[in-house]
Amino acid sequence: MAAWRIFWQRYRTSNSEYELTQIANGRLAFEREETEHTLTGEEIVVSIRCSVAPGYEDSLAKVIVSTLDVTERRRAEQKVRHHLTELEALNRVSTALRIAQTQEEMLPILLDETLAALGCADGVVWLYHPEDGNLRIAAARGWFTRFKDAPLKPGEGIAGNVFASGKIHHSVEFARDPLARVPPGMTIPAGWGGVCVPVYSAAEVTGVIFVSMRLPRQVTPEETKLLESLAEMTGIALHRLALHEETVQRLYQLQALQTIDRAITSSFDLRVSLGVLLEQTITLLKADAADVLTFAPHTQTLDYIAGRGFRSPAAERTQCRWDKALPGAPLWNGAHCEPPA
Repeated sequence: MAAWRIFWQRYRTSNSEYELTQIANGRLAFEREETEHTLTGEEIVVSIRCSVAPGYEDSLAKVIVSTLDVTERRRAEQKVRHHLTELEALNRVSTALRIAQTQEEMLPILLDETLAALGCADGVVWLYHPEDGNLRIAAARGWFTRFKDAPLKPGEGIAGNVFASGKIHHSVEFARDPLARVPPGMTIPAGWGGVCVPVYSAAEVTGVIFVSMRLPRQVTPEETKLLESLAEMTGIALHRLALHEETVQRLYQLQALQTIDRAITSSFDLRVSLGVLLEQTITLLKADAADVLTFAPHTQTLDYIAGRGFRSPAAERTQCRWDKALPGAPLWNGAHCEPPA
């Protein structure tokens, strides 16, 4: 017992209760790590090794305690683990993006994998739609889902500013961010910060990706770098899909032209040829209906000759005079038609 009292007096100032317990349980050598501070206040990681001196296994009168600064080793190991996690995340996203055939399939998978890699659950992907000049949500998780039907113009809000500038935006708290903009009647929840990065496709910004995390956690530089890599992969995948869709559309056009050409060369019946033409036109343009009107010189009218998709037979009675007008339906050289009687 005297040996234990001497040991305790020597090491009680260094929080050695753990060591005492281990020795009392019969362990003669063990090692652990803890965080300490140097005289200048720098935080370091110290490996503490305790072992009973040889020959004193029964009495435990002598215990050797050694310490080793392992800060650099631990930092290197942490960097390797982070790099491995980043590579695993990039591999998962790359695999998922290769499988997806459309934006609707790809972007939710991308967002889920991105959030999983960063250890958070709230995020959103905005894509630019040139047809109406708006940014619209393509995939959302967490509190971002409440804004899914609210478009933004380039330059509006955080997403619009990142899209317009092409630069990353860090926000300590979105609710207090001066760039934040929400639709009337909606609010950004307090206590959430994060980062928004642009998505480039073929050297042009096509959208942005948000990730958000609850305070006091902040996005680290390493996490921002990973998010940039994922955004770059997203841009490449979007460009690949656009090229694929363009190729497929061009193939359909060539097939349609070939089908029309065969119909024209294999039949002398104009109505048969026009029927094939109209079927291919509706399919390619994703139209509901289409018709063909021919010009009659003796009456100076455009007369219905063939049509597809019309629900009423009234379309077959269409006859348009040059001097009659139907707003928004120009046909040929400024001529317009009235609805059939």
